[in-house]
Amino acid sequence: MKKGDLQHILQSEFALCGWRFESIAGLPTAFVEDGGVTPFFQPQIIRQTNSQYRIDGFIGFLYRDFENYWVTSEYGSTSRNAHCLALHIANIGKLRIARHIGDPEQIPAFVKSIVSMLLVMPHNPQAICDVFESNQLAGLSLCAFFISGREIKIASLKEFAKFSKPH
Repeated sequence: MKKGDLQHILQSEFALCGWRFESIAGLPTAFVEDGGVTPFFQPQIIRQTNSQYRIDGFIGFLYRDFENYWVTSEYGSTSRNAHCLALHIANIGKLRIARHIGDPEQIPAFVKSIVSMLLVMPHNPQAICDVFESNQLAGLSLCAFFISGREIKIASLKEFAKFSKPH
């Protein structure tokens, strides 16, 4: 099994579940849905041996309107855009184990595990507000998803979502 073959199978399996591999507002390429608020999985395939791979990566969510606003704001225009809320899958028990791939037939189960986590992520501005109010994201502490050095972006996202939700 070659890395390119694994990438192709991974993209095909995510596509079957309705996810696209794209970059939004200059963020790293990730699997996302069509909605304005979408969970994401940003994968990285790492060869461990000739026949063993590990699929690492980050999960989180992004808000397209906010990301487009951010890259044109005074804070976002000074550097490359980066996620502000994301968690490495090695920090989630069921994903830590599933990410070791020795056979292409393991990929559909891996994708289903990732998608099950993504489906409990926010899909609208109200859900983002709920996450900040409860300090919980996908059953985990919201703080686990905070990326150091992105405090201004996190605070801006919180305010943007609050003013974007239906009143």
